[in-house]
Amino acid sequence: MNEAGRNLLVACAGECVTEACRQAMEMLNSGLRKRCRFAMSDWLDTDQFNRALLLWVVDDSAPWEAVHRALANHIPLLVAKDNIVMGQLCLSAACGLTYRDTAEAAELLALLLTDEANRKRMAANGYSYING
Repeated sequence: MNEAGRNLLVACAGECVTEACRQAMEMLNSGLRKRCRFAMSDWLDTDQFNRALLLWVVDDSAPWEAVHRALANHIPLLVAKDNIVMGQLCLSAACGLTYRDTAEAAELLALLLTDEANRKRMAANGYSYING
């Protein structure tokens, strides 16, 4: 199947998808023309993971290995502002976005999935940060 025919894929990192994240997923899918799939990053094989458009840190238990894997593979991050360490990484390395609440998470998901230029810029920043 060609890239145009595939669903958008978001890899998620953490132990549990919070209720706020689940609601943001529903909000996003009701507003996009193309269906978006969400999968836990540790469920994805290498090819699937590398097709992900972003890594969403869905709770504070997300392992650094998942974040490192994403950045090393040119995949930007989406992180809750209250996740101090990962949120600071997004800001200092300019490798992702942070959100305050469910509605903002849905808006930023839509932005990251549809704004290829900014997504690629953040992905390149993350790659440079890891390989610096």
